[in-house]
Amino acid sequence: MILNILLAIIPCIIISVIIYYSDKIEKESKKLLFLLFLLGILSALITGILSVKLANKIPFLNYNYDELNKFQFTFKFLIAIALLEEFLKWIFNIIFTWNNKEFNYIYDSIVYSTFIAIGFACTENIIYIIHTSPSLSIILLRDMLIIPSHILFGTFSGTYIGIAKNSISYNKKNKANKYIIFSLIFPIILHFMYDILIARNLYILFIIFIFIAYISIFFKIKSFSKIKKKLIV
Repeated sequence: MILNILLAIIPCIIISVIIYYSDKIEKESKKLLFLLFLLGILSALITGILSVKLANKIPFLNYNYDELNKFQFTFKFLIAIALLEEFLKWIFNIIFTWNNKEFNYIYDSIVYSTFIAIGFACTENIIYIIHTSPSLSIILLRDMLIIPSHILFGTFSGTYIGIAKNSISYNKKNKANKYIIFSLIFPIILHFMYDILIARNLYILFIIFIFIAYISIFFKIKSFSKIKKKLIV
C-alpha cells in the first residue's frame, strides 16, 4: 500500500518541479505554491464529501454508465463531476491569487492553476488507491492519464485568468469578464469530454485527447512562460 501511494505522489512532485522551473521570468514563492497545492488537496476532499452527499440524495448518481439515460448521464458527468471539481479549483485560485502582489505576469496564473490541479490529482489518486487497492499497472496508467488531464484543465483555466488580469491592467473590463468566464467554462467542457470518452469506452478518441493534452500543455507553457510584459498590480 505504501509503495502504491508513493507511486501516486512521485509524479505529482516531479511535475510540480518541472512547472516551477519552467517559470523563466520570476519564480513564485514556494510558500504560495505550497498553499495552492494544499488548496488542491482541500478541493479534492470537499469534492469527495459533496459527491457522497449528492449520491445519497440523487440515486442515479450511483448507477453504472449503461443504466443512465441522456439527462442522467449529462447531469452526472457535467454537473456532479466536471462542474463541481473545476469550480472548486477555480474559486480557490481566484480567491487566493487574483489580488496577490506576486501575480504580476500572465504565466503566474498558469503556475497557480497547475499547482492546485496537481494537489487535486494527487489526492484523488491516493483516495482511489486506498479504496480500491488497484494493480500496479492501473496506478501507472492513472499517473499517465489522470494527472496530465487535471494539469490540462488547470493550464487552460490559468491561461484565461492570466489574460483576464492583463486586460484589467489596461482597463478592458469587458474583455476581462469574458476571459474570466472562459477560465471556468473551458476546463468544465474539457473535463466533461474526458469523462465521456472514458465512460463510453471511446479509447481511440481518448488516446487522441490525451495526446492533444500533452501537446497543448507543452506549447502553452513554452509560449506564455516567455511573455515578459509585467502586469499592473
